[in-house]
Amino acid sequence: TASPFAQAWIQCLEILQWLKTVIRQVCACACALLLAAVTIIVREYKDFFGTICGAVSESLVSLTDDLAKMKKSLSSIVSPFLSRDLKRFLSLTVYPAVLELVSSKTNLIKHAFKSTHEWIEACVRVFARLPVALKTGTFEFCRKVCIGTVTMIRTTTTKPVKLASKAKLETVNLINSMLQEFKQLKDNRRIQISQMSTYQGKNPFSTNGCTVISGLMCFRHFVHDESSIPDNGLPNHLVEEVIDEFAASLLPRIRENLGLGDCDFLFPDEASQALIEEHLLSQAQFRNMVGGNILNELHLQPLVDKLSVIGEKKLGATFFFHQHVVSILQLRQDENTVWYDIIDSLPTKNGRYDKALPGQQPAARIRCFDAEALRTALQWYACSVFSAQDAEFIDSHEWNENLAEKDPRVFQAFIWSQA
Repeated sequence: TASPFAQAWIQCLEILQWLKTVIRQVCACACALLLAAVTIIVREYKDFFGTICGAVSESLVSLTDDLAKMKKSLSSIVSPFLSRDLKRFLSLTVYPAVLELVSSKTNLIKHAFKSTHEWIEACVRVFARLPVALKTGTFEFCRKVCIGTVTMIRTTTTKPVKLASKAKLETVNLINSMLQEFKQLKDNRRIQISQMSTYQGKNPFSTNGCTVISGLMCFRHFVHDESSIPDNGLPNHLVEEVIDEFAASLLPRIRENLGLGDCDFLFPDEASQALIEEHLLSQAQFRNMVGGNILNELHLQPLVDKLSVIGEKKLGATFFFHQHVVSILQLRQDENTVWYDIIDSLPTKNGRYDKALPGQQPAARIRCFDAEALRTALQWYACSVFSAQDAEFIDSHEWNENLAEKDPRVFQAFIWSQA
């Protein structure tokens, strides 16, 4: 039997072991907290700042209209001093993010921020009780880990990651499969294609105006038979009027205001802002922005899901892919059924819709009679655009959202609702 002194020593060792375990857990918690914060700032900065905005969102709810007015006033003052890319970033990322937080995520983000804040305070209180030497060592460790994390992120995102030969996607086979699936849906009358008598650029003033044309299609869709159910879609003559007259009369003024040339391409966010300033669309009508890899159904499905919601107001979207924009119009048939019209003002010259027609293809309407048909039509549309170089890039590189601007698979869609 151990002596009382030995038993006391064993108990002390057990207590020290327990304290060592507790301190290790607390240090791990603090390290994880600091590392998570740095990682969020570096890689997920939008969500990080979105959370911060959520903490004050209650006071911003009543300021939505003021934000719009303030943005317009500031834009007129500072616009001459900002580069076009910076204006695009502010208009495309910062302002829509703030409005989205204010309008639809207030309560959720407030709750998440409150819970996170309480957890951080608890960690800070525990960490504050540790000895100075231990805290100093922990922070030094965290600093080195964070520096290593940032270095790793920068290293892995500076260039696309090439796939090993066994992991190649065989894009040519994928494209052929998508074309076959689209043809089958056409044969089964779940997709229907019709063509107009005009196209973007037939009137020279509409040249390179697809970003404005697609937004105007949404506007015309919203004001045409506003409460009509079933919705039969825009008649051909109204689609042609938007392309040849409406857009052609508006584009010169928009380009002049932006300091662009007569045929310069407008970025989607520039066109959206211009239509808002023309009082054809409003910031209140903007619902969401989605994007990602067009070949990944998980990226594309949110767009299809949002356009499938049947509410009191019509929905529409402008869909940006490969320097071209088409419109997607929701057609409500009854309380459970939705059709979709994809309006393409400038089909490519590769015979995408009618190979029998020589030269420039006329504008086209792709009517999709269910959500799966819409998804397939959008992926078929993308596959019909891909070049041999695009297919080679896709075969050789994994999707990387940090390099999306250089990737031929990237798409972006702006969703709008009826006023």
